[in-house]
Amino acid sequence: IQAREQLNIIMGRNEAVPLEVPNLAQFQLRAEKNESDLLPDLSQPLAPESEYIADGLKNRLEIKFVNQEIKAAQTTRSVVRGNILPDGQVAFGYDRQLNPVPEPNKNNMYIMGSFPIPIFDRQQGELARLRAIIQQFNSELISQQNIVRGQVALAYRKVLNSRENIRKYQE
Repeated sequence: IQAREQLNIIMGRNEAVPLEVPNLAQFQLRAEKNESDLLPDLSQPLAPESEYIADGLKNRLEIKFVNQEIKAAQTTRSVVRGNILPDGQVAFGYDRQLNPVPEPNKNNMYIMGSFPIPIFDRQQGELARLRAIIQQFNSELISQQNIVRGQVALAYRKVLNSRENIRKYQE
C-alpha cells in the first residue's frame, strides 16, 4: 500500500488511485551457490577512509550546489560593485543657426558629456546583503562537508564491521 501511494504521488496522481502493474512473463529462477561471487575478497584491503571522504567531498551534489550558490552570489556582488560607478554619457552634435540678413549664419559643432557622481547611493546595503549571503553559504558549505564526512565515515565503519562479521562466520 505504501509503495502504491508513493508511486502515485511521484507520478502526480492522487495517492488513493488504484495502480495496475502488468504481470511479468514467466521466468526460470535458478540459483547456484558460488561463494566467490557472493562474498567480498577479504584478502584485499580496503582503501583508506580518507580516499572515500575525498571522493564524497568532490562528488556530492549538495556540496556542488552550495559551491555554485557561492559563485553566483560572488558574481552578483561584482555586478553590484560595477553598478556603483555610473555610466557616463558623451554626445556630439552640430548646430546651425539661421540669423536675419545683417548677421551671418552660425554653424557650430559641440561635444557634451555628463558623468553622474553617486554621492548618496554607494550600494552599501546590497553589498552588505551579498556579503552576508556569501558568509551564510560558506557556513552551509562547511556544514554540508561535515555531514558528508560523517556519512562516509559511518558507511566505512559499517563496511569494516560487515567484513569482520563475514570473517568471523567463515572461521
